[in-house]
Amino acid sequence: MQYRCAKWSGSHLRMMLFARRALLRAPAGSPLAGIYLHALSELNERTGNIFHYTWPVRRHLRAVTASLTALPEDNPHLPVLRHLLAYHLSRAGLFTQALEQFRLIGRWCGASPWRDQGTPTATFDLARGVAVRLSRTSPLPAPPTRDLLHHHG
Repeated sequence: MQYRCAKWSGSHLRMMLFARRALLRAPAGSPLAGIYLHALSELNERTGNIFHYTWPVRRHLRAVTASLTALPEDNPHLPVLRHLLAYHLSRAGLFTQALEQFRLIGRWCGASPWRDQGTPTATFDLARGVAVRLSRTSPLPAPPTRDLLHHHG
């Protein structure tokens, strides 16, 4: 993908075409679909433009989501890809889907793109909070607690 990007011998268009082909041809359960997320990150870094989150991009992000859902939990690429996916879903306005990724990620915020923003924890917390707020999703129920004072055993 790097070879096809504008900073080397290609263009933004060639890079995105390559990334779309990789996404569409990736076998089910393959991290290869994540190339699309890396291409979006490269595009954001080079252009700073959030206006490229068009409906086809949103559709591709949903396809990446489906592909990552099929990945085994122990896949070493999965954590970083989930962070990138949460980031791009949020920027695309797909807050409910982003929130699901944030829930799967948990509290760890040491991955790109949060690390690239100066204050990773604050950036991650803000993005997660925006996803919660704008998804209009009910909070998760509190885990059950045991009443240790009135134990009837």
